Amino acid sequence: MPKKIIIVRHGETEYNVEKRLQGWLDVPLNKNGLLQARKVAERLMHEVVTAIYSSDQKRALATAKHISKKLGVKPHKRKALREDRMGVLEGWQWEDQDELKQRIWEQRSLAHKSGDHDWRIEGGESYKEFVTRVKKFLRKIEKIHPEDTIMLVSHGGTINRILEIYGLKKITDEYIGYKNTSVTILRKSPKGYELELHNDISHL
Repeated sequence: MPKKIIIVRHGETEYNVEKRLQGWLDVPLNKNGLLQARKVAERLMHEVVTAIYSSDQKRALATAKHISKKLGVKPHKRKALREDRMGVLEGWQWEDQDELKQRIWEQRSLAHKSGDHDWRIEGGESYKEFVTRVKKFLRKIEKIHPEDTIMLVSHGGTINRILEIYGLKKITDEYIGYKNTSVTILRKSPKGYELELHNDISHL
């Protein structure tokens, strides 16, 4: 297992500003997001990492590339690090009074709370499928990078799943809203991983 995992959420997009669900929609960073990416890259420039893995979605990969330039480590694109695939809800603005989508969102929330992890949004993936793809990726890097320091550049939903997989968050806990370009650090301990830093944006 890696001795240290540095996790970075992507920079801001216009969908973040508009409070729209992004999911697998390939939304790029906006002007502020690019500035945030440069700032987090400056912050992390002294980290010594063996590898950088990034979601292949534009907003994450662009963030990873800014960090990559500072560290001199090429990012590896991984589909497994994508955000939650939310199907018909992708692009929905939370404040939009769309009764159908609001009902789907409520059904999704209820399914999660009741432990129905096979429930799936039309065109999306279930919680179980989401966790499975993230867990498969983590198990691979655990074998590839024993005792290394690695970096993951991903999305809010995916970071929630990573913490759940490593026992740092319960499935039934409230969703953690990770801030754009926030830094979270997991440090290996005799019992697994501990949170050394969580959702930190002191560089902004």
